[in-house]
Amino acid sequence: MYEEYYKKIEKEGLLRNRKEGTMETYKANIKKFLEWAEKDPEKLTLDDCRNYIYELRVDKKMSTQHCNGINSALKFFFRYVLRKSWDQDIVPRMINDITLPKVIVLDDVEKLIDSAKTVRNKAIIALMYSSGLRVSEICRLAPNDVNMHVLDVFVNMRINQLREEGATEDIDLVPALMEYYKRHMADGTFISWLAMDGDKIIGTSGMSFIEKPPYFGCPSGRIGLLSSMFTNPNYRRKGIAKELLSRVVNEAKEYGCGTVQITASDMGVKLYTDFGFKHNGNFMHYKL
Repeated sequence: MYEEYYKKIEKEGLLRNRKEGTMETYKANIKKFLEWAEKDPEKLTLDDCRNYIYELRVDKKMSTQHCNGINSALKFFFRYVLRKSWDQDIVPRMINDITLPKVIVLDDVEKLIDSAKTVRNKAIIALMYSSGLRVSEICRLAPNDVNMHVLDVFVNMRINQLREEGATEDIDLVPALMEYYKRHMADGTFISWLAMDGDKIIGTSGMSFIEKPPYFGCPSGRIGLLSSMFTNPNYRRKGIAKELLSRVVNEAKEYGCGTVQITASDMGVKLYTDFGFKHNGNFMHYKL
């Protein structure tokens, strides 16, 4: 009965480069309006539009946002399909209802973060509540958007760890570390947990994920390489390193790793042994 009008709606939408989804919504709203009016579209008036929206709002308890969406569809239909004038004073748009968002207390935020299954989701929730960013904005963050001061501190603590282990410092390692962390944090093959005292980083941990051909001891072939375990000397012997170690090992389990490996310093042997790590006398390396 109204097919010619629906085709005109599509045509006028294309001429104005309106989005397909918008025009489908307009057609659906106009269809309901025409079924409600039960009259020749050429004889429709603005009072019909006014009464229709009033009924939806009062009798159907439709939201102001929905009513305004129908207002837009009717306006498009009258102006571009019926070629009739539109008067916003007769068919006014509604002032949207404004409700304050619910604010949850800190304990509930912590429970929400702890309920997340992966470090990515935990980070998204924590960052969302601390920064006010939308989820979509957080998901689009790039490594260069991360506070470079935090990355600087992380790199410096990694270098201090290597110094304590007695490494020979014959090159500037900072550029290579920066490039590594940015690249592998971006693709998810390196994760880290940090220990904080206020705004100060006092401990770091890291886990790199690699994959090799499966073997009997690790059928998945996925291996976690532990690194960057360092605690500020002023905060040692407080259980911080053990807690960080526990967090990154759990991340390795969630990633599907069958084993976690580390080249332990003399200082760290007790920590790793107490946690359950075993020595592997077959480990060898060849320097290129």
